[in-house]
Amino acid sequence: MPKFMGLDVKILENRGIFGKLIYMKLKMPFPFRNRYIVFDASAVDIVDERDGFLILIRSEDPSIGKYDLPKSSIGAVRGEINLAGAVCRPTGIESHVFSNVMNMDLKMPGYIVPSWLINYLTKKVVWYAFDAFRAKAAEFQHAGLPSEYAERIDIDSTGVYKNVSLRLERSKFPPLPIKIAT
Repeated sequence: MPKFMGLDVKILENRGIFGKLIYMKLKMPFPFRNRYIVFDASAVDIVDERDGFLILIRSEDPSIGKYDLPKSSIGAVRGEINLAGAVCRPTGIESHVFSNVMNMDLKMPGYIVPSWLINYLTKKVVWYAFDAFRAKAAEFQHAGLPSEYAERIDIDSTGVYKNVSLRLERSKFPPLPIKIAT
């Protein structure tokens, strides 16, 4: 299973150009069981309104669909993302503002782990997650995109990359031209 920022991730279903149903496994330290989340992630084009993109994430019950979950879900506890949203907006040729709000429940037993510790660990985990995201973005910027992503941009079978680039270049905030890492 592919790993992204240390998480096991598998796309269960493509839902249009900007939507995916995603399985993600989180390895937990002993004595806790691993967690997994199945969620719908959709991007909404808000270039005209906010000069960027809105990403909406919400858990789905995998038993409703006929999805083959990876074997790593066996024995793991299913967590939930009640609602999460992120806004990504270019602020320059090589810079973006990324804001995220998330309401997640990893089903940690409150009688074992006090809520103040869960809150503290959540803040640390989120900080490390965004630090890993920043490092991955910097890696793409310096080393170029992995070939699978660069090929998607080159082929652009749906026209979405060209459309996004043109619309962002017409946007009022970022300077021209927008640089897409290649």
